[in-house]
Amino acid sequence: MKNILTIAFMSLSTLAFSQEGTQNTEVTRTQTAYEQVGLHAEQIHGLLMNVANLSSDQADEAMMPFLRVIMQARSTSGSEVMGERMAAYFQRTFDVSDSQILDLRKVAARYAATDEGGRTRE
Repeated sequence: MKNILTIAFMSLSTLAFSQEGTQNTEVTRTQTAYEQVGLHAEQIHGLLMNVANLSSDQADEAMMPFLRVIMQARSTSGSEVMGERMAAYFQRTFDVSDSQILDLRKVAARYAATDEGGRTRE
C-alpha cells in the first residue's frame, strides 16, 4: 500500500512539473516571437489587458494574433492595421467592443511604427 501511494505521489508531481514546463515553453515562444521583432511581450500583454479589458489568460491567448496585427501594420506601413476578419476574431473570441477594437488598432499602429531596435521609424 505504501508503495502504491509513493508511486501515485511521484506520478502526480511529475505530471505537475511536466505541465508547468509546457506552460513556460509557450510563454517563451511568445516572448521569443516578440523579441525577434523588437517588441516587449510583457508590455503588449499589459496593454491587451488594459485596452481590451482582457483577463491575463485571455491576453495570453491574444498575444500571437495581436502580433500578426502589428506585423501586418508594419508590412503595409500602417495602411492596414487590423482587418475586418481579425477585428471579428477579437470581438467573437474575447468579447471586445467596437471602441476597444479602435483602441487596439491605435496600439498596433504605434508598435508598427517601431523598428526591430525599438526605435520609432521616421
